[in-house]
Amino acid sequence: DGTALIALDRHRRYEPAALRHRTNLTSSAGRLLEAWFDGSIEAIRIATDSPAVAYRSRSPTSPNQSVRPTERNQLLQQSHVKAYDATFMAESAAAAERNVARVLPIVITEVGKLPSSVIDVGCGPGGWVLELVKAGVDATGMDGAWAAPNLVIPQEHFIAWDLEQSLPRDRRYAMAVTIETAEHLSPERGPGFVADLCALSDVVLFSAAVPGQPGTHHVNLRWQTYWIDQFQAVGFGVVDCIRPALWDVVPAVSWPLAQQCFLFVKGAKPRLSLPANIVHPACYQEQAFPR
Repeated sequence: DGTALIALDRHRRYEPAALRHRTNLTSSAGRLLEAWFDGSIEAIRIATDSPAVAYRSRSPTSPNQSVRPTERNQLLQQSHVKAYDATFMAESAAAAERNVARVLPIVITEVGKLPSSVIDVGCGPGGWVLELVKAGVDATGMDGAWAAPNLVIPQEHFIAWDLEQSLPRDRRYAMAVTIETAEHLSPERGPGFVADLCALSDVVLFSAAVPGQPGTHHVNLRWQTYWIDQFQAVGFGVVDCIRPALWDVVPAVSWPLAQQCFLFVKGAKPRLSLPANIVHPACYQEQAFPR
């Protein structure tokens, strides 16, 4: 009943490295992986018995605590306003420029054309929206009202919305995007959030933090297979075209995209190019050797 730790070498061979019972990435990375990590290892896979495992967050609004939705939303806004200040938002927008430049061509190749319209759910300052508009896309961002003061996009491209609530479905888009957002929402919101995204578009670009990944208000950290299962339940197949294309270009792109970004397409046959529950070396190094 332990956790199987798999090391992926440069020749893409999978070799059992250890069998240990672990409950979060931080402890396994800090105490176990250090002994195994060397120049030949390009990735670490954590394969759990359950495809949908929730872990206790160090956030004050942990899923293990009972917090009413209104209180959760108030705490969420308070933590975001404090942590996501103007400096952070500016850095986020700058990262979006290089990330979109790498991701968008992959999407175009997969779907056959530039998406004509995009909704970015959890857009933060709107960096992705800005870059998509530059590329000729009719793009709109959606996030909590806390993001409004530091937007890098015009207000007409932004929808203020509490993402804990069902998303408005008055418009359909060529693609829906949500990058590192789902982990900030309550565990009970997860399935409904996926259903909302799939109601907005037949193509969803999705990335969400895995257990142990640091961040502000991370209350729903899940392994990649959890989200794959949620999308599959509503008829969307995983298309694993983003991760293999970006794996070796970190830090030219943000490592979470190389680790956990997927395209989900309605009716598509599931296609995985890498093991689903995988951890990028940059993530491991950030955990095991904090600066």
